[in-house]
Amino acid sequence: MEKLKKYKKILRSTLEQYASVPFSNAPNLNYHLIINPSETEFVLLKSGWVNKIFRHGIVFHFLITDEKIRLFKNNTDIEIGQLLVEKGVLKTDIVLEFVSEFERELEGYGTR
Repeated sequence: MEKLKKYKKILRSTLEQYASVPFSNAPNLNYHLIINPSETEFVLLKSGWVNKIFRHGIVFHFLITDEKIRLFKNNTDIEIGQLLVEKGVLKTDIVLEFVSEFERELEGYGTR
């Protein structure tokens, strides 16, 4: 249980930190961090107007199940898995759901 509390805290602080940095080239674009009550699902969205186009989309989507952090979406160029490892998450406890099992094993990330 302590491990899960630690992982939840790391995910929350990492996403809050990421969301606190404003878009320099799109001041009307905002982040929205959504966390379910049990703190097992974390979604960071961005939305707002860029020029005359409304933008809305997922930046990151995480789910904690079976004592692993599962990453379903990363729409950035940030190596978020490596960042979580640097903050204390075991690399084998991170499952990159959008990457094939073979590639996960090559990178040293967790599998199902």
